[in-house]
Amino acid sequence: MKLLNRFSLGIFASLIAFNAQAQQTTSYTYNAAGQVLTEDGPRTDVNDVTTHTYNAQGYVATTTNALNHITTFNSYDASGNLLNMTDVNGVVSEFTYHDRGWLSSSRVKHPTNSALDAVTSYGYDAVGQLTSTTLPNGVVLNYEYDDARRLKAIKNSLNERIEYTLDAAGNRTQQVIKNSSGTIKYSVLSVYDELSRVMKVLGNNNQQDKHNYDVNNNLTATTDGRNNQTQQIYDALNRVKKIIDPALGETQFTYNAQDQIKTVTDARGNITTYNYDGLGNLSSLVSPDTGTTTFTYDAAGNRLSQIDARGVVTSYQYDALNRITSIQYPAAPNENITFVYDGYLSGNKGIGRLVEISKTGLSVAYRYDHSGSVTQQTNTVNGISTQTSYSYDLAGNISQITYPSGRSVDYFYDAQGRINKITTKLGSAATQTLVNNIGYLPFGPATNFVYGNGLSYTQTFDTDYRLTAIQVGGILNRSYGYDPVNNITSIVNALSASNSQVFSYDSLNRLITASGSYGNLGYGYDAVGNRLSETRNGTTDTYIYPGTNNRLQQITRNSGNRNFTYDAAGNPQQRTAENNSTQTFTFNKTNRAETVSVNGALAATYTYNPLGQRVMKTLANGAKEIYHYDQAGQLIAVTDGAGTTVREYIYWGNQQIAFTNTIQGQTIAAQVLDEANVSFQGPHVIATTNAGYTGSGFIDYVGEGSASWSVNTPANTSYNLTLRYGLSGADRPLVLKVDGNTIATINFTSSPLWTTWKTKTVTLNLTAGQHNISLHTAGSSGPNIDKVDLAPANPVTTTSTSLYYVHSDHLNTPQVITNQNQQVVWMGDYEPFGKVAANANNNIEIFSRFPGQYVDLESGLYYNYFRDYDPSIGRYIESDPIGLEGGINTYAYVDGNPVVFIDPDGLEPFNPGMPSPDPMPNHPSRIQPAPPGEPTMYPDRPMSPWLPDPLTNPNGGCAPYFMVRSFFSREAVGLIPLSNWSESDCKVTCQYSGSIASGISFSGARNVTYKDYSKEYSFKKENCDDCD
Repeated sequence: MKLLNRFSLGIFASLIAFNAQAQQTTSYTYNAAGQVLTEDGPRTDVNDVTTHTYNAQGYVATTTNALNHITTFNSYDASGNLLNMTDVNGVVSEFTYHDRGWLSSSRVKHPTNSALDAVTSYGYDAVGQLTSTTLPNGVVLNYEYDDARRLKAIKNSLNERIEYTLDAAGNRTQQVIKNSSGTIKYSVLSVYDELSRVMKVLGNNNQQDKHNYDVNNNLTATTDGRNNQTQQIYDALNRVKKIIDPALGETQFTYNAQDQIKTVTDARGNITTYNYDGLGNLSSLVSPDTGTTTFTYDAAGNRLSQIDARGVVTSYQYDALNRITSIQYPAAPNENITFVYDGYLSGNKGIGRLVEISKTGLSVAYRYDHSGSVTQQTNTVNGISTQTSYSYDLAGNISQITYPSGRSVDYFYDAQGRINKITTKLGSAATQTLVNNIGYLPFGPATNFVYGNGLSYTQTFDTDYRLTAIQVGGILNRSYGYDPVNNITSIVNALSASNSQVFSYDSLNRLITASGSYGNLGYGYDAVGNRLSETRNGTTDTYIYPGTNNRLQQITRNSGNRNFTYDAAGNPQQRTAENNSTQTFTFNKTNRAETVSVNGALAATYTYNPLGQRVMKTLANGAKEIYHYDQAGQLIAVTDGAGTTVREYIYWGNQQIAFTNTIQGQTIAAQVLDEANVSFQGPHVIATTNAGYTGSGFIDYVGEGSASWSVNTPANTSYNLTLRYGLSGADRPLVLKVDGNTIATINFTSSPLWTTWKTKTVTLNLTAGQHNISLHTAGSSGPNIDKVDLAPANPVTTTSTSLYYVHSDHLNTPQVITNQNQQVVWMGDYEPFGKVAANANNNIEIFSRFPGQYVDLESGLYYNYFRDYDPSIGRYIESDPIGLEGGINTYAYVDGNPVVFIDPDGLEPFNPGMPSPDPMPNHPSRIQPAPPGEPTMYPDRPMSPWLPDPLTNPNGGCAPYFMVRSFFSREAVGLIPLSNWSESDCKVTCQYSGSIASGISFSGARNVTYKDYSKEYSFKKENCDDCD
């Protein structure tokens, strides 16, 4: 039986057994050799046929999808290995092989310049074990094996090593990371039982996770380093039916006959219900927080419609490749979203890729290079189109980002593919270094670097790669203490003891006490993490919730109760703010806050682009802020309604390292140059003998000398330089010089000497920047100089842009901002849940808070990408758009642990402080918008960027078929039979050499499941039982 026959029959059998009325039909035709010629998908509304052709040797020659996009497999060697292919964008990939058939190199050819071909090379030992990988940028990794052909070490060109200790069964009992000197920098131990089950995982500072199992090898209990145990109880089919947390809260699960979760009952007894149609598609979701949402699907499983608890109807349409083409809201057509794919004009390699997504007045368009990387992103907001451009090195690492203003940010890499320098430049201005001289732990995080203003940054780590200290010059110096489960228990501020902090946690690792400059805080929680109380220096606020959901109803407090009401989908309608004002919200069809009013008056209107990013805020006075994001979704610029830049943010990965602040329309004021800011040469005194002087006196020269001033002129323009002087003698000239050049000579020949102060004005053109103005006198007694006024000849306004450096904490939250002169211009004093105390010494506002958050002064909330966060109550005001995937409580912020976790996109917690050792920190992982396929339950969320697979272990895979799929569209483009494969290969080496190459990937047909955005392909082993 042919592989695809078996696949299709298996699908049909399972579906018919489930529901005889629900069937999907996919049809195949074959040639005389039994090879698939056509695959006709289940849809009848479009022609969803994929066609394959074969060459004379029986190898796949072309694959043509339903939109006539053709992938061509141009040539093979005598063993049937693919040598050359052309993808749907005309990009050619070439492959070479070892004599034994192992992939030696892959080359993605540049369309016009062979010097820019991206070549990845692989080395092997005599038995076919991968010994080296060389990426297109020259980064090399070497692999070492023991006598049992098990991987025992990974090494880079600095001789930094990841080493594995293996037991007799091949389990990794220890992993260590060593620097080039052989010193262990990281280690972790694992203990296994006789069945190779992990029993313990041990850190270096009393951390340990203990695991228990039942007779079916199900994990039944995990006990952490604080001796808190989580239990899992299973049903007869080995499905988790109950989880008992360390506080004895129980979360229960039920399933349908197809093992899909039917209900989730949380520890408060609230039930979330999932209902499915006959083909296993989710047909309704009943949530205690967001109400009932229903769904329908087409024959291919694409979602066709959704109706939420508010009655909002959403419909979806798809092309023949099952890519979404439109999202429509019949009650609000202005919110409809259109998707465009397959752009190829003007060299855009956009076939198979999203090239534009738009709604009324808003759009995002993409251009791609031959490797599938986004080279330009065009955003249209408020009638203004702006571009953000990207350049890459051969390995796909971003080398330059050009902001909408034209500012460029350049990234430089070391021999290990790690960033070692970042610079920026705007127009013709000089290049400014932002960070430089970056040092790293082996396969780990950065340890030190120098900011562009000369401040040095140092951070230290323990052998668990936990951050233990941060120091930035004399402005930031903190050390961190941890408990055995890696909760931060103390932050010691070496510069200010009163700003040190101490924390404690309950058995669920939720913050329960905190002390610092903010005083003493205490928090209480219910079984699912709703805050029940907050105690501040002895005064307690009480939080009240209904029994049927997690929507905060009221906070009782001495300064006045806070009340909250919601719509049917769990969005706030009206709420009492911390300052007792009443806030009223309206939400759009995608559950995003559209307006906020304060005490009945409109405060702001918010606009979102089709990706779900908030791109414009309009305040009550009509002023607008427009927001610009990079392809990773990070805010990079803020402009006003006319498109003029206000602020720009610059990042190193997820860490904000600098920002610019631009002040528009400042009128240039006159500068007064007098005895308070002068430099002298020659004998002089500051006198007060002649009345009518300005300031504290006047300059009285008693001999030959000069007075000079250093001034900064903010604009290129004409300036009036006015000298106010008095005579102390005749025939003593006074020479005026600017930057050493004589501008005017004043001769004094009149008497009497002191009748009044006199003035003389000279008009001169000066460029923007630093200048030296000086007055020179000769003789035994010179004139008296009261002051010099420097002012524009005509009123002039300027635009002033300043660059600032951001110094962050362990969460990458800004703590201190410095200017080019290392002066502190902003300092944040945070409470644990992100509330910032006002600092009277702050000269600017950065507007950034926890990563991904932006301050909205009009509401006191922090915009957090997909939701809005209220730091005064430590929770989101909307329910999580990904539901229980983000946690059992859909309103909670980072599960009640803001000291350790962050949530950059408002969806789920993330721990930035526990970096996983990464042998390839910048392996090509281009973030790009991808065809989304089936819409999610949060349809305005950005189409999830996908990351190309890491290098496939060549020891994997043992079967006569390999799947080829597009590296960038994730579309299966064919099956390649391996004519040189034999059962003996399977028995002896149990391997095949196919591994990922840019452009394609080979996946062994040995129990491999591959999912793309709309289909799932399962390939089972054939004739390979000896490999088990």
